[in-house]
Amino acid sequence: MHWGKASGGMALALECLVHARTNLYCPDCRCGEGGNRRKEGGVCKKKDAESLIKIMLGEPAKALGSLMAVPLTKRLHRNLITAAIEAKKRLAEAGVSPKEVPLSIIHPALQGAALEENPELQAAWANLIANAADPRYEDKVLPSFVVMLKELSPQGAVLLKILYEDASKRRPKRMVEGTRYSLLQIQTLFDKAQRARQTSPPGLKQGGAAVITEVSIMIGVLKRMCILQDRSVQNLVNEAFREKFVGQVSITTLGKAFFAACQPPPPATEIKTAGDGLPGTLS
Repeated sequence: MHWGKASGGMALALECLVHARTNLYCPDCRCGEGGNRRKEGGVCKKKDAESLIKIMLGEPAKALGSLMAVPLTKRLHRNLITAAIEAKKRLAEAGVSPKEVPLSIIHPALQGAALEENPELQAAWANLIANAADPRYEDKVLPSFVVMLKELSPQGAVLLKILYEDASKRRPKRMVEGTRYSLLQIQTLFDKAQRARQTSPPGLKQGGAAVITEVSIMIGVLKRMCILQDRSVQNLVNEAFREKFVGQVSITTLGKAFFAACQPPPPATEIKTAGDGLPGTLS
């Protein structure tokens, strides 16, 4: 594939990304390893990924100096192609075609997807890229969301998912910010989730004290990212009642929007057009 009058750095980076001459290959058909093997039906998924990346980068890509400054390795390429394939799949399932995405979003998003190897976070990157390329929205994915996802650990992703899903059960989804959680409540939710999964999230230790320590660290990180917030109780007159809420946290409006951007784009029939202020939130 030729990229027209693209500047040298961009042309080289993109050709390295999608051509076999650097021994990079589609994770499924391994078309860059010197063979001619293809998936059933003669379809190379790498070509689907190429087309999505080219659409999202758009014409401004021709004037940019470089997509990635570091040499691409097979692991980076595999991660990136996998994310692009999954993003295109999400858009197809939603019944929409991808649009061009601003470079301030798609450039760092592709970098982040290429660097991620945790399966759950890889899925989040694919969802974020798909939402950014969804033509139904203008700003569902903000540039800051890319930075936040880069900083999110697998444990932090599990914690956010647990809290969001639990809050959604207690309140309408547009009201999840109002659900307060103490450290003990969050630990209990984690224990319950671990039993349901019959495993611990990667890096999460077993045992009450260990879980409290891990959860405390994750809460601190999510608060620094403004995904969680301390609940203010200064306006409560009753001192005993105020003590009851000390140390509680809740999901922020920013955290709610970030979580929605990391979920698969919804089919058009499930989009709420009014009421919750978050395009794409499912009923």
